[in-house]
Amino acid sequence: MVLKRFGIILGCTVLAGCAYLSPPSASSPIASWSGKRSIDEAVDCVQRALDYNFRSVEPFLPNITHHVDAIEQGRVYNVSPPVGPYHVRVESNGEATTTVELFMPQAIYSVPLRDSLAKCP
Repeated sequence: MVLKRFGIILGCTVLAGCAYLSPPSASSPIASWSGKRSIDEAVDCVQRALDYNFRSVEPFLPNITHHVDAIEQGRVYNVSPPVGPYHVRVESNGEATTTVELFMPQAIYSVPLRDSLAKCP
């Protein structure tokens, strides 16, 4: 009986943890910024900011390198790790503004990352 309860509690805990770290829905960024940089400059800035903020501090662990996917060439790009629960969408709104939207679980959102990405649009 005790083992059965333990199994149920463990299962619920694992499910709750997975739900907490699951990627946010595509319709709700955790943060967004707008600015006047070109789309190419903004995408390059976002990729560098993510690479820098997710670099490894351990000598035996590899750094996380982010890649750029063109959703709509010249207008909408996603910057993301090879595997991970987050991505950044960079979108050009004509020549006037570029928008950067961060889709990430709250658990891994940090002030240094926010500050780095805020400089990009």
